[in-house]
Amino acid sequence: PSKQAFSLVELSIVLVILGLLVGGVLAGQSLIHAAELRSVTTQLNNYRAAMHSFRDKYFYLPGDIPNAYSFWTTTCAASASLCNGNGDGLYPVGPSFQEALMAWRHLSLAGLIEGSYTGSGTADAIVIGTNIPATKMGHSGMAFRNAMVIASADNYIQFGTYTSLYTFAPDGGVLKPEDAWNMDTKTDDGNPLTGRMLGTLGVGASGTCIAYGAPAYYVLTDTIESCRIFFVAP
Repeated sequence: PSKQAFSLVELSIVLVILGLLVGGVLAGQSLIHAAELRSVTTQLNNYRAAMHSFRDKYFYLPGDIPNAYSFWTTTCAASASLCNGNGDGLYPVGPSFQEALMAWRHLSLAGLIEGSYTGSGTADAIVIGTNIPATKMGHSGMAFRNAMVIASADNYIQFGTYTSLYTFAPDGGVLKPEDAWNMDTKTDDGNPLTGRMLGTLGVGASGTCIAYGAPAYYVLTDTIESCRIFFVAP
C-alpha cells in the first residue's frame, strides 16, 4: 500500500497546536512562580503582624520574653532556662541562637501562627519545617536574625535556603535578582540596602544579586537564584 504524507496544512496545524501547548505550559509556570512570590510576601507580612501582636500582649518579642515559662510551662520546654529569653530585644546568632528558634515556638503556643516548631536545635540542625517555617518556594525557610548580620539596629526575618556553609539560618540564595527586586519594589523602595526589606547575596551563591552603586541596585541581568532577603521585624 502507498504511504500518504502529511500535507503542509496538516503540518502547520500540528505546529500551531504544539506552539499553543508550549506557550500554555510556560504561561502556567510563570503564574505559579508569581503566586509563590506573593505567598512569601504574605507569609512575611503575617509573621510581622504576629510579632507585633505578641509584643503588644506579652511586652517582649517572641523567643526573647524572659517569663515565657510562666505562660506555657512544660508545653514550651523541659525547663525555664530552655523556654525563656533574656529580654534584651535581640535575636543573636552563633552559640546564643536559641532565642531565634524558640521565637517560632512562642508564636505557635500563643496561637498567632500556624504550625508547630521544636524551639530547639544545634548549630548544624536548622531543619526547615521543623524548627523554622518552610515556604512554598523550594527548600526554603525563614529565620530570625539581628544586627550582627548587617549594619543595622533592627531584628529581621530572613528568607533563604539552607546551606551547610552557614549553619544558624537559611542563608543560601533563593531568589533571582529580578524576583527580589519585584518583591522589594512592591513592598518597599526597590533598593536592596535601604528600607524595611533588604537584599544581599546568598552564602555560597555563584551569582551577584546586587551591585553597590549609588544607589545600590539589583543586578536584573543575573538569572541565578543568588539572593536572600531580610525583612524588618517587627
